[in-house]
Order: sequence, then structure tokens, then C-alpha cells
Amino acid sequence: MTGDEDTRSPYREVADDHPEFEDLLATNRAYVDTHPPLAPVVEPVPRLVVLTCIDARIDPVAALGLPVGYAQIFRNPGGLATEEAPTALALSLHWFGNGRVVVMHHTDCGLTKLTPERARRRIREGTGADASGLAITAIGDADERLREDVALVRSSPFVRVTVPVIGLMFDVTNGRVAPLLWLRPATTIFRIGCAYASRPIGGGVLFRGVSPSAQMVRNQC
Repeated sequence: MTGDEDTRSPYREVADDHPEFEDLLATNRAYVDTHPPLAPVVEPVPRLVVLTCIDARIDPVAALGLPVGYAQIFRNPGGLATEEAPTALALSLHWFGNGRVVVMHHTDCGLTKLTPERARRRIREGTGADASGLAITAIGDADERLREDVALVRSSPFVRVTVPVIGLMFDVTNGRVAPLLWLRPATTIFRIGCAYASRPIGGGVLFRGVSPSAQMVRNQC
């Protein structure tokens, strides 16, 4: 090792010419100069995991005022509680010790404007690859889908009954989040026909929402 080598990081640039990403790397070089050391989270303040969409208009850290290191963010198209979400939630809650779950969807979601068939066709036409196996989900009613995903999280065997779960709708036009559904800790989820409902241990429905329809989480059959 020569005296000119940078020993602060084990990572090295693998190429000198990467113009497609130079704007990001230049910003990071300035960021490093002002980056503060990570402050430990003061216990017993509960940390949380946020499940949200990949939409670039959503900045959950800024929208919820989260300090660096306070929350884990898991993103997928739509912020849906499907596919890899159960794994992420299980690790976040039980391995990393997070204590709350936020499911945050948003207005004007792109999944409300597509069909899985059209999306797969466009991908196939653009790549020549078979896209039939891609898990692409369309969203009909955004509010109802948020309620369904909160119910799926709450009913997961990997989410303890003591963990509070809330569903937030993020308005991309003004950055406001509206609590659409809140499930207190120590509740159980049960299914009635094509619907999910929540009952606390001891009885009584605990769904909270901005409208009477929030009293029941409808699941498409």
C-alpha cells in the first residue's frame, strides 16, 4: 500500500469513466464532507419500519421527519404487503428490533393506471424477454388497497400482536399524510367472507379511519 491510497474506505472505483452517474457521485463527494457521525437511537423510543412505494415523489424520511438511523424503509411498486414484504417485515421486527409498522401508499399511483397484461407486453417488447412470470399488480381503489395491505401486515404470523400498525395515504401534491387506518397493538385479524376485520383481544372492532368504510377491510375475491 502506498502513502497516496485512501484508507478510509475498503471500496475502490472500478472505472474512471461513468458519465451516466457522475452527477450522483459528485453530489456524494460534497455530502461526505458534511456528513455527521450517526447518533445512536435513544432507547426506549420505538423505531419503525416503513413499507412504501418506489414512486420518486415520495421521500418518507422527510415526510415523517425521521432521523438518520431511526427507520428502515422497504419499497416496492405500490408499497404492497406482498411478495418480499413479509421477509422484510420479519427481519426488521425480529432481527433489527423495530417496534412499529407504517404502511404508506400515495395518491396518483402508477399502479392505478396500468393492467398487468399491458405492462408485461411493454416489457417484452422492450427487451425481447418473457415477462409472463413477473409479479405485477394493478391497484383499483387506492384507499381500499391500503386498508387491505394494513390488514395483511396485521394478520401476518411474523408480526407480533403487540406491534402497532398504521396505514397512511401520502398526497403527492402537497406532501400531507392522512391516517387512513390504525390498528392498535394486541389485535387479531379475522376474515368474514371476502373481508378482513380486526378485533382486539377481549372483543370490539378497533379499525380507525376517516370514513365509515374504514370499519371493514375489503379483500377482492
